[in-house]
Amino acid sequence: MSLLISRNVLTGDLQYRWAFGLSDVLGIGMAIIDRGDELICISPNKGEYPIDVGQIISAKQNRDRYVRDGIRYEPLPQLTD
Repeated sequence: MSLLISRNVLTGDLQYRWAFGLSDVLGIGMAIIDRGDELICISPNKGEYPIDVGQIISAKQNRDRYVRDGIRYEPLPQLTD
């Protein structure tokens, strides 16, 4: 289980979300960026694959480029505040 910390672009409030596994970290991280919020930090649990904010940003940019080229993806997870 990893902790993702972001800052809401409208309010400036910090938000904390838990993700279970690498696919959840990627999905939630990209959804945060897609919403326009700032992804600040990803803190993995001991034994989990460490992934950083830069890797999430890169994955989001690649996903966006592939979507523009017509490749279909599952929708990003819905974020609740």
